Amino acid sequence: MSLVFYHARYVPPSLYPSIKEKKEHIGLAALHMLPLSRGTVTLKSASPTDNPVCDPRFLSTHTDRFILHRAVSGNLKIVNTAQFTDVIETEFAPLGFPVLKQESSADEVDARIRAARATVSHPMGTCALGTVLDEEFRVKGVQELRVCDASMFPEHVAAMPSCLIYALAEVCAEMVTGKI
Repeated sequence: MSLVFYHARYVPPSLYPSIKEKKEHIGLAALHMLPLSRGTVTLKSASPTDNPVCDPRFLSTHTDRFILHRAVSGNLKIVNTAQFTDVIETEFAPLGFPVLKQESSADEVDARIRAARATVSHPMGTCALGTVLDEEFRVKGVQELRVCDASMFPEHVAAMPSCLIYALAEVCAEMVTGKI
């Protein structure tokens, strides 16, 4: 789990129409870094021009829902400390949702989690190394096609994967040029 505080001057008016002025604000997000929920990517048809069907299946496991519930409840405790209550006027809830408070019911917290769920992670594992790709990043059964991005990770990583992707790209480039 990762808690992210951020400072911003803009919020999307479509989500927060109650914010009339462009005031500075802070945000607090709970990021579940190792979700167990697994989505699917399937072919819509045999036509290469048809987009694939992607179903991220966010929060499809009880464990993921439990972890995020605990994280949001923890965030509510944090923002209700003396250090924050002195500077926070109110929460601006997304359109159609009540303001969450420390005494909010479990159902209210869970409804907000379901409505506000999103990913800041990179989708990964759709072309897993060892399953879809061989040890030289080649797609099994397809000639002259390699994949070198986060889709090759067999499992999620509990970090922002940019540096790992750069390192793998260097290795892949050396394989392609024959330096390895």
